[in-house]
Amino acid sequence: MAISMFLEQSSFQDALSDSVRWVPNDLEDGLLAWVDPYGKTVFNSRQRETLLTEALDKLKSTDGERREALLALIKLCQEGRERPTRLLWFYGD
Repeated sequence: MAISMFLEQSSFQDALSDSVRWVPNDLEDGLLAWVDPYGKTVFNSRQRETLLTEALDKLKSTDGERREALLALIKLCQEGRERPTRLLWFYGD
């Protein structure tokens, strides 16, 4: 299933995005457990920092497509540090 990730303000103007193939994990914990693969999920700047920490931690023991998804998430979270008013959106299938 593909989940698109966007870092945006209130509209899609100036949105940064990555579309990745998300590899579901039944053992998901933390904020990533709340990403809805079929709907919309949004995280604010504080939650983005937590997501960044979680993604960096998971990256150490992950490979393949899931690793690519985590790298894309890390990139958006880091870009969000320079644009703190942006929200991180996940759009599922």
